[in-house]
Amino acid sequence: MDRFLLRSPLLAGLLTVWLLVVIGALITAFILNYTDVQEQHFNYFSYTINSLALFVGGWIAGRKSGRKGWYFGAVTGGLYAVIVFLIGILAFDTSFDWFNLLHFAGAIAIAALGGMLGVSMRTSA
Repeated sequence: MDRFLLRSPLLAGLLTVWLLVVIGALITAFILNYTDVQEQHFNYFSYTINSLALFVGGWIAGRKSGRKGWYFGAVTGGLYAVIVFLIGILAFDTSFDWFNLLHFAGAIAIAALGGMLGVSMRTSA
C-alpha cells in the first residue's frame, strides 16, 4: 500500500495540498491566538495559503507523473476543490454559487501551472 501511495501522482499531490493547508491553518491559529491581529485581516492570507498549497501539490503531482503535468496538476486541483465544496455543503450547509465555480476554476489553473512546472523541472534535472 505504501508503494502505491508513493507512486500515485494524484494521491501525492492531494496529500501535499492537505498537509500544507493544515500547516497554514495551524500557523494562522497561533498568530490569531498569540498576537493582537484581528481575524478580518486574514482573508487574503487564507487565499494565499490555499494557492501556494495547490501550486506545490500540482508541482508534486506533475513531478511524480513525469508526463502530462498540466493534466495531473489540474485533476489534483479539481479534486481538492470538490472536497472543499463537499465539506462546505455537508458541514456548513452552503449552496452552490458562482464563487464556488470561480474557486474550482482557480484551483484547477493554479495546480495545473504547478504540474507543468513540475514536469519541466524533472526533465531538466
